[in-house]
Amino acid sequence: MTKVNSFPPFVGDDYSGKYVCKGHNANVGDYEMFVILKLNTITRHDIYGIYDFSTESNNQATYTGHLLAKGRQFSMTFKLLNFKNNALSTGMGLFKKACQNQWFFQQTYYEPDGSGGNFGNDKCTMRRLEKTVQKPQQEHKNDSNK
Repeated sequence: MTKVNSFPPFVGDDYSGKYVCKGHNANVGDYEMFVILKLNTITRHDIYGIYDFSTESNNQATYTGHLLAKGRQFSMTFKLLNFKNNALSTGMGLFKKACQNQWFFQQTYYEPDGSGGNFGNDKCTMRRLEKTVQKPQQEHKNDSNK
């Protein structure tokens, strides 16, 4: 028997997209990474947006988790994959509108490490989708008529 979702329809903003993030924490120092948010269309409801969270970075660190937004405020849980300590980290923050259809967010997070943990901060801006323009094909001269 299939469970029917009886949540009220989602009326919140959709923050899905790819964000470029600049941050700092005591263990790493300054860093840059990409965050991908994808709205979970099954569990989102009312003013609550539930997102799948993942990262891409230059240093091969990959984080995955979930973000729960209530309006523009959010909390998140995430973990570093392929690392001996896969403890869940937590964060909280706020979305703001940068311009039409573009968001940014600031967050503070805590990563446990067995010796007091590590706090950090990120500022993440949604990347604009770049339009690709097709160049007209150039006509090639037929060299056989020389």
